Amino acid sequence: MSIIDVAKEAGVSKSTVSRVINSVPGVTEGVRQNVLDAMERLGYQPSVRRPGPKPISRKGIRTGNVMMLVMGFEPHEIYRMPVFPSLLHGVEIALRETGLNLVLAGYDPNQPLPAGLASDQVDGILLMGQVTSLSQAIRNKLANIPSVGLMRGYDDVINVCDRVIYNNKSVGPMAANHLLELGHKRTAFLNFDTFHSAFARRQIDFKETMESAGGSVIDLQTKEPQNHAADPLGNLRPHIEQLKSMPEDQRPTAICCASDAVLPDLYMVMMELGIKPMVDMSIISCDNEKQIISRLNPKPATIDIRTEMIGRQAVRQLTWRFANQDEPSRITILIEPVLVKPE
Repeated sequence: MSIIDVAKEAGVSKSTVSRVINSVPGVTEGVRQNVLDAMERLGYQPSVRRPGPKPISRKGIRTGNVMMLVMGFEPHEIYRMPVFPSLLHGVEIALRETGLNLVLAGYDPNQPLPAGLASDQVDGILLMGQVTSLSQAIRNKLANIPSVGLMRGYDDVINVCDRVIYNNKSVGPMAANHLLELGHKRTAFLNFDTFHSAFARRQIDFKETMESAGGSVIDLQTKEPQNHAADPLGNLRPHIEQLKSMPEDQRPTAICCASDAVLPDLYMVMMELGIKPMVDMSIISCDNEKQIISRLNPKPATIDIRTEMIGRQAVRQLTWRFANQDEPSRITILIEPVLVKPE
């Protein structure tokens, strides 16, 4: 006995029977009663189902919990990470679609394992953050629980962890080509965290692309990012003053920023010095941090590294790994960034 039989008995479609069974609005009272009468005549009893979305497959799922483990950060620091809100949003959407629960935890290698992980109350791990000093306890867990690394390369755990990362090698060239298309060949690259490997890669690739097209790049950077954090405006102002003092035929007409995070300070210093952002000097930055970009007027161009998509894809890869734990090869999924032009 199935809803097909009920539909035939009631003279309605299968979808109408499904709506009645699941109490979905849009069915008139007369039709609803007709379907219920048909179910009674046939002795049909719908199966009891837990409301909400279901995982495509339950294979490999024991607790229904997935831990997002952020390495090298205290729990209260996690939400201040620039890329985290959109990344978390993507993870949450994908988990809802599969009927799984999210457990969020920060981890310091010098501290005990998070409770849910130590007691084996999670089916899988989404790993992000700094992994250069992974404890042996974490390495053992990664070797025995399906896990996916997000955002970074994670070369030191590549043999035990699938990865979903953005193609950082595309960011610098994409930014340079955008400025070249606008006619800018005298440029500057702003990077106040030269120890950040992703930012350094963007700077190198931007410069190579610009110079190969006959353009020039002035590097605006500091080797001590902690000094910039302590006094961002004071650290930034001399660099912009340097650009303003240059002869007009040598002065950069555009700036590329390694990250959106520096944009509010850059806009403030430029306006203090009488330079109108996006009018006197074009700007492109990286990451597409919407909570930052939305506060700027006029808005700059930015390279979207698609953190929400990374979050979604990481969950999909993790659920695939649940059902394919015996597959020995580790998979890397590369998400391509996209250019977001000013509105």
